[in-house]
Amino acid sequence: MAVGRLLLILMVVVFGIVFEVVRRSTEGFPAFVKNLYYWEMTGEYAISTAADIAAGHNLVGKVALVTGANSGLGKETARVLSTIGCRVVLACRSKAKCDKAKAEIEASEPRGARTDLSLSTAVMDLNSLKSVGKFAEDFLSREKRLDLLINNAGIMDIPTFETTEDGIEKQFGVNHIGHFHLTDLLLGLLKATAKQHGSARIVSLSSQAHQFASGPLGTMDVDFSALPLKPDEYDGGLAYGVSKVSNILFSLELRKRLAGTGVLAVAGHPGIIKTGLAQYSQGSTDFYDKAIPFMESVMGKSIMKSIPQGTSTTMCMALHDLPQGPTTDRLFLTDCMDGGAFPLRMSTRVAFDKAKATQLWTRSEQLVQTALKKA
Repeated sequence: MAVGRLLLILMVVVFGIVFEVVRRSTEGFPAFVKNLYYWEMTGEYAISTAADIAAGHNLVGKVALVTGANSGLGKETARVLSTIGCRVVLACRSKAKCDKAKAEIEASEPRGARTDLSLSTAVMDLNSLKSVGKFAEDFLSREKRLDLLINNAGIMDIPTFETTEDGIEKQFGVNHIGHFHLTDLLLGLLKATAKQHGSARIVSLSSQAHQFASGPLGTMDVDFSALPLKPDEYDGGLAYGVSKVSNILFSLELRKRLAGTGVLAVAGHPGIIKTGLAQYSQGSTDFYDKAIPFMESVMGKSIMKSIPQGTSTTMCMALHDLPQGPTTDRLFLTDCMDGGAFPLRMSTRVAFDKAKATQLWTRSEQLVQTALKKA
């Protein structure tokens, strides 16, 4: 009997220790699970849609560029921005995808509700820096202002090592380097817009999976001056995590470099949403189709968002107040809240590391310059 009680006490103590470790964790899989349990779908804006956030705002006269606007979060972002008067440029990998998305957005509005939606399309493939450069050249020749750059497009959890057309590991290349180059090419117009009209914004879609940039247990220390991952280092989840924490570090470095210009930068996690991103691996498909339903049954609550709900954080990043200068305040938003400030914070220490942000910027410049010289 005494042995039984001792074992029971030991089990309770062990459970308590594990629980506390997970509760305090901000790295790797423990942090990801903690965030699903404590925060996902429980914040003030958890069930708000992008349309809810946009209600009452008027963006007539403003111009937005949305990458990956042909489906999912990107298409919903473009749709909602257009309904509040913004002129939106949809950037997609092919003209057919762009045209289809534009037609669907226009058809989604009730007849007579809006007759002045202003949507245009342009082809850009983030898999190719040449394509990004051509897009930017054409965009700058046509547009006189850019109020919102929404770096939305992305790929996720490619199971085997692949590269972009420029030889850069594909998840890092598409999710970060492509957007890095695009943003760099458009910075002049963003600054000019902010100077003339008061402000402009660079909004980057990250993910809670950025916590996997430090490995499944949060013990890895990635060298951001030596990215991307090499074939012998490659793991689909790790590579995705590195690319998504890079979105946050990119925003942090932008804040430093753009201080005083009126151009604001922010990154955010849209929520757990099943979009086209899951197509790249069976593991991702199983996560949404099997693991999430199981976790929801254990937790006794829904943790999945719809696409309109997931797009609400994008809309908050585009419309809510943001700080200027090199601060980490509201650098990473989740459920429209500051992911680095509220209790049980949802951002890894790596995401707020200013030295790593500078390392990443320098390395990104090197990769772009090397790729363009080869092209």
